Amino acid sequence: MLLKNCRLRDGSIVDILTRDEKIAEVEAGLEAEGVRVLDCRENLIVPGFVDCHMHLDKTRIAQETPNKSGTLNEAISISQSRKRNFTKDEVMKRARKTVEMAIEAGTTFIRTNVDVDPIVGLIGLEALLAVREEFEDRLQLQLVAFPQEGILKAPGTLQLLEEALKMGADAVGGIPAKDTSAEEHLQIIFDLAEKHDRPLDIHTDESDDPQDLTILEIAKQTVARGLQGRVSVAHCCSLAALPPERLERVLAEIRPADLHIVSLPSTNLYLQGRDDAYKVRRGIAPVKILLEKGFRVAVASDNVRDAFNPFGNANLLQIALITAHGCHLGGTDELEQVFDMISSTPREMMGLNPHITPGGRADFTILPTENVAEAIVGQVRILDRIYKGVPDGRWL
Repeated sequence: MLLKNCRLRDGSIVDILTRDEKIAEVEAGLEAEGVRVLDCRENLIVPGFVDCHMHLDKTRIAQETPNKSGTLNEAISISQSRKRNFTKDEVMKRARKTVEMAIEAGTTFIRTNVDVDPIVGLIGLEALLAVREEFEDRLQLQLVAFPQEGILKAPGTLQLLEEALKMGADAVGGIPAKDTSAEEHLQIIFDLAEKHDRPLDIHTDESDDPQDLTILEIAKQTVARGLQGRVSVAHCCSLAALPPERLERVLAEIRPADLHIVSLPSTNLYLQGRDDAYKVRRGIAPVKILLEKGFRVAVASDNVRDAFNPFGNANLLQIALITAHGCHLGGTDELEQVFDMISSTPREMMGLNPHITPGGRADFTILPTENVAEAIVGQVRILDRIYKGVPDGRWL
């Protein structure tokens, strides 16, 4: 396929030739015989959006089982109750709807957590494996085997995690703060990741308490095992509760681990700060400071219309706007950084080419604008989305 008149982020107008699902050439004035030619009409083309943290097994349960207090504890309780009655078909039906929304909003890659525990067993995983296969020609879906109920306090979970990885789960999840021993929990999941050669994706310090800093042990384990660049830490809310001098020390300590930091602004704005009577905290990871310190930071949807967050449209441009509001990132250069957090940065984290250069997979999102700042501020509607060199065809 030959994409003509594509506007890159630097303003240049180029043509893009794709071949065998990859980007073959990028330059002005390209010609090719025997290929489909699509005119992008000087609209902005960017690497496909990546939603690197979701919970598709729980998506869309909010209407039937609302979280009346809006607290994290009630959300966990509701999820435990609902999971007892999950069926493969029901999970698939809900997940499909949210995946379709993500595709409509320009997303080409999703990493989703899937609860694996004695309550739900492997039903959620079986459902999402089927959804992954169903959508394989339209979107890449990566599954994280996630021990939501803990490992030590939920006997049998470790065996289920082992089975989940054998069945095809792509990454090992963790939630150390919700187990009887955070350190033992981390030891187990790091051992599991090494045994099966999988990356780690850990729910980390989703708390307003500055004393909750399991990220320090995560960084320590990462470096000790040589897993730099293979560990994602999601939420990291407690970092925002640290005084500046303490935050400076913590960030310096974790820097060598090269952790992938994933902030989840929509859910954390909704859940955090609920015990603050005044000067209510936003509860979002300190994204602005993390960027200034050179950390790689992505943002993602997290929960979509479930017990943890009744909102969400699986729309990363919407998440980018929430990030800009919640993290005080409104300048033009800052909006460029925010846009990176839904496109190039999570692509790099997930092992995809973060740029439109030859050799990378031909995943693109086409936007009716000349710059990414306007895409966020104007909440533009995606013109088209191309995955592995194949357009959705909604516009082109």
